Amino acid sequence: MPRGVKTRAHGAGSIWDEARSGYRVWVGQVTIEGAQYQRVLGRKRKPGAGDGLTRGMAETRLREVRVEVEEQHRASTTRANRPTASLQAVAERRFTYLVAVMGRKETTVEDYRSMLHVHLLPFFGDVDVEEITRGQVEEFMAHMIGSGKKRGTMLNVVNMMHAVLGEALRDGLVPTNVVAQAHKPPSPRADKKVRYCSPEEVDALLRAVPDDDLGAVERTLYLTAAWTGLRKGELLALRWKNVDFASGLIRVHESLSRGRVTDPKSARSNRYVPMIRVVAEALARASTRDLWTGDEDLVFAHPHSGKALSESHVTDRCKLAMARADVRSARRFHDLRHTFGTQMASQGVPLRKLQEWLGHSSITTTEIYAQFAPAPKGDIDLAEKAYEATTRRDNCRTTAEAGTAVA
Repeated sequence: MPRGVKTRAHGAGSIWDEARSGYRVWVGQVTIEGAQYQRVLGRKRKPGAGDGLTRGMAETRLREVRVEVEEQHRASTTRANRPTASLQAVAERRFTYLVAVMGRKETTVEDYRSMLHVHLLPFFGDVDVEEITRGQVEEFMAHMIGSGKKRGTMLNVVNMMHAVLGEALRDGLVPTNVVAQAHKPPSPRADKKVRYCSPEEVDALLRAVPDDDLGAVERTLYLTAAWTGLRKGELLALRWKNVDFASGLIRVHESLSRGRVTDPKSARSNRYVPMIRVVAEALARASTRDLWTGDEDLVFAHPHSGKALSESHVTDRCKLAMARADVRSARRFHDLRHTFGTQMASQGVPLRKLQEWLGHSSITTTEIYAQFAPAPKGDIDLAEKAYEATTRRDNCRTTAEAGTAVA
């Protein structure tokens, strides 16, 4: 510090003057949490001059500078100490939390990570999350729809982004979640038609399966899917130890996802499903094959390797078999699950029981099958009575009008 410096009260800072080219300036210094900051306060007033700063004016300016420096120091310290706030860094922290705390499956987080790298980062870049605006989110949604992505895909990505910015909001990295404020594009009229096979179409599908080693496995697979309602992943991970012939039950404890056997989709997915006679007979025949019949072996194992069938190959070959069988009311392997749901509902199985068998987390999902349930007992009689009453009133009115006309 230069000689002749006068200091203020403790913490108020110091002030002195320094020579410049042809004039002198007041310089102030303040210390904030051990860090020293110097600022030029202004030109020093010469004796008798009307411009420049007197010492008293310079001291007033020093107090103002201290407030400004404190704010700058606080902001820089906050930025230095806060977690990395890039979109990718915040997303990865969210993914770690989902696995470590929420117990989400690794395959689910892999899906989220794919959304991040395939959709979000190419559009936004790895920007600081506080730089993302509501308008950019709306532009992103329009971009996805405009590039041919399905609305459901777009919503899945945006919902994941909403969760990531929610993490940033809780960390104090953003003042608000701009995804929550963004307006989503209106949804087109949804096709709520449930696609499923009739029992006759299931038989036609089984006849259309190729007559080879893999076809023998697929034929039993399609039959079991149609009459148990198990998901594709649950079927491909099913082991012989969970086929309880004595009790007539199939117990669901595992699922195949992205080539890995994991826990089922949700807590309710751990369940049992009744094994009707036609399924039990087909599985009993499969259990007499030469290979892959041990307790830990897969029921629908690849006939040559004993490993799990490829999920994508099962999907593709099922579509081809449906086309050969001329099945028009179903399009996908998943429609075999709908076959079970519709057939059970049509025979009066209560929706709550059907929810248990299908492993739905919410009864709302199961309610798509309510339209197939038979009319409650007595409803037809009520409708008939209402019709008869209406008809009697109409007949009486017609008779009265005829009598008036004659009169």
